[in-house]
Amino acid sequence: MTADAITDPLHGRPAIDPLASVTRTCAAILTARDIEMFARIGVPPALLEEAHIERVSDRDARQRFGIQGPVSRNMAGIVFPYLSHVTGQRVTARVRRDNPEIEDGKPKSKYVCAYGDGRHLYFPPRAKELLADAATPVVLVEAEKSVLALTAWAARQGRELLAVGLGGCWGWRGRIGKAVNATGERVDVLGPLPDLEVCNKRRVYVLLDANAAINSRVRAARTALVRELLKRECDIQVCGLPVIEGINGPDDYIGVASDAAMAKVLDSAVDSTRKTDETAQESKDEGGRVDIIAAALEIIEFGATHRETFYRLCVTLQKLRGDEAIILPVEKIGAALGCDWSLIARFRRQAVVAGWLRQTSPAIAHRKAAQFRVESLSGTPSADKNMESISPSISNHSHSSGTPSAASLVGHPASSLAGHPETKPFSGTPNPAESDGNELCEVII
Repeated sequence: MTADAITDPLHGRPAIDPLASVTRTCAAILTARDIEMFARIGVPPALLEEAHIERVSDRDARQRFGIQGPVSRNMAGIVFPYLSHVTGQRVTARVRRDNPEIEDGKPKSKYVCAYGDGRHLYFPPRAKELLADAATPVVLVEAEKSVLALTAWAARQGRELLAVGLGGCWGWRGRIGKAVNATGERVDVLGPLPDLEVCNKRRVYVLLDANAAINSRVRAARTALVRELLKRECDIQVCGLPVIEGINGPDDYIGVASDAAMAKVLDSAVDSTRKTDETAQESKDEGGRVDIIAAALEIIEFGATHRETFYRLCVTLQKLRGDEAIILPVEKIGAALGCDWSLIARFRRQAVVAGWLRQTSPAIAHRKAAQFRVESLSGTPSADKNMESISPSISNHSHSSGTPSAASLVGHPASSLAGHPETKPFSGTPNPAESDGNELCEVII
């Protein structure tokens, strides 16, 4: 990278003059403010050029990169092209919007993808060269900026590693193909992305954002990812970023801490190669109270659909509660499974209609919760055919019998699937709550 000989005393790395080191090409595609933003996290203009990072207007985002959405939404921002680690060709792209909408005090749809593009992992320049050496470790992070910041950090440290972006904590899962179900309908096949094969039999550092320490949903994604990596015979090292106000991803941390501090995060990683899902650990919420839903999610394996995972969760909750009723707060469960609460409410209602769930107390309106009992931990619930019948056949499971099987949950009448989130085309959005149901179940490390 081009940099002044001055050392930044705060961060312990060469200082980057964001303007002195800008080439004509980089200046043409990024503003001085953009380049300064990347310089704060240690990313030089040369790396931005090599990664083909550029600024796009709303029109460019829509016409050149296929970004769709209401015309009232301004899609202008910084685009991160996703380049194949095999061919080097662009396979998709994500735009980091300048002015995303605000909902409940948080940005909504801050990152957007082209409609219809398949989901991929984000690789930095020269990924193919690094992957040629089986000893090169992979560092899995959430965001593209984190990939670039870690790539630049590794270059400064003389450390061989490949940072790979997931595009969100659940971004490593998605639609991977099509299959024909029992009724002859073509349905989506969901699972780990093919790109994840770069991790096979390697040392892998799992470095999700700092909110993994306080957000059960991110911890759940991390646990599911570790389980998947175990199947791939990886040497798994789980890293934790310090919880500091204003610090979310590794890029933020590199921006405020020294390079030595970032090295300490990786070097102090916890070896998670051993299995972590044999028994449920005692899970607690942010107030320190035992969280039985989180405990149940420690046990179950997520299914092929949100519906299947919901029924597995119900069965496991009932087993944990014994003869007592279970509470099924749809907002909390929806957040845990990465879908809208209304979808969980629909599954719950269908289970009651089928007689598989029995409501034992009135709903608590402000919490969208009520008490239920699972009427049969094994067997086949039935429902009125005139209703939106679930009719799942119950199959044994390694942790909980009485769970609907994946095969039994795909043959629904067309009327019951109309407008269903699990059947709509992939929008490419990185937000699990707005996606097609790839993020299925969460468990906690």
